[in-house]
Amino acid sequence: MTHFSRECLNKIQAKFIPAFLNAGQFSANLPRVIIFAPKWLGGIGLRDIFFKQVITQTKLFNRLVRTKSELKKLLRICLDYFLLHVGSATCPYSHPMHLCYVPQDWFLSLHKFLHKTKGSLSMTVPVYFEPKCEEDSSIMDNIRASNFSDRWVVACSWCWLHLQALTVSNICNAMGTKILPQALHCTGPIPSHLWWPQQEPPSATDRKIWKTVLTKLYLQSSKLRMLRNPLS
Repeated sequence: MTHFSRECLNKIQAKFIPAFLNAGQFSANLPRVIIFAPKWLGGIGLRDIFFKQVITQTKLFNRLVRTKSELKKLLRICLDYFLLHVGSATCPYSHPMHLCYVPQDWFLSLHKFLHKTKGSLSMTVPVYFEPKCEEDSSIMDNIRASNFSDRWVVACSWCWLHLQALTVSNICNAMGTKILPQALHCTGPIPSHLWWPQQEPPSATDRKIWKTVLTKLYLQSSKLRMLRNPLS
């Protein structure tokens, strides 16, 4: 499924808005707020095609996840990939979040609209977060909540995908006291029952960022690899 970005749609409608204003004998210098505002608020009531697109997306999404067809199966494959890439303990459509590290696609564009409008979709979708104990948490949830720069979050997402580890317990030893050396240095995938997207080994710079982030979030010291708050 395809979609247009907000910038692209603005360029498309920029060509017909002057013609519309001229035909309606409106000033060509009217602010866009008045042009797209509803008539009951004193606006012209012209529909912004960006909102027309995302409303159609929302309706299509709700209809397809409830139908019984081959198209639903294809949609669920793409949706599962999107949710796994998000790596959150909650549904991103119910709790909009900043997803600078997720590839641009149809599902992310719908999420961005909900995030911008403070909206949400209540639905049952698979969330692949499986905590091993009460203290366990999602790695990417913790990284997003720690106010790191987008560049650092993206670098960590590449390392996280390469490791194939969703939770803190996935990168720890069996006792929940230390982070595994291959996880800290991001040297190879950790065994997982999920089918992960292929991610090339991250660069030395990205691995350094990953190690720094893990140290700040979880460790007493990067040398000892001891967790600041051991998992029970």
